[in-house]
Amino acid sequence: MYDISCKLEEIGKNLIKEVIKQALESIMTAERIMFLKEHRRTKSGFYIRNFNTVLELKI
Repeated sequence: MYDISCKLEEIGKNLIKEVIKQALESIMTAERIMFLKEHRRTKSGFYIRNFNTVLELKI
């Protein structure tokens, strides 16, 4: 009986963790979508780069 109780408790904890994980991921996805709409589709920290970068190398 004790073994079954422990297994049910473990299953319950894992289920709660998964539900919380999915809820947080949904919230973060929604926040990202709102951010992208407000900032003209530029992702945080990212921008279009070109190959016209000038490098000054000292040897």
